[in-house]
Amino acid sequence: MTVKYMSHKEIFIYFMLGLGIGFAGYILPFFLFFLNVIYTNIVSYLTYPLMFVGPLVFWVVIPLVEVFKRRRQQ
Repeated sequence: MTVKYMSHKEIFIYFMLGLGIGFAGYILPFFLFFLNVIYTNIVSYLTYPLMFVGPLVFWVVIPLVEVFKRRRQQ
């Protein structure tokens, strides 16, 4: 049985998705003054999870899940 590793394209896509989500969480507070006061509170609570959990998911969790899937298939 051959083991299929993640291709360079998949690694690059996951890296860029994590980077983009982290960057969106960083930039979002600068645009809060355009939003209504009600939505500002909700969005401000989402910025830190976006900055830290987004890249964590795409850079650590998804590759680990793929590794464990491959080991289970063997």
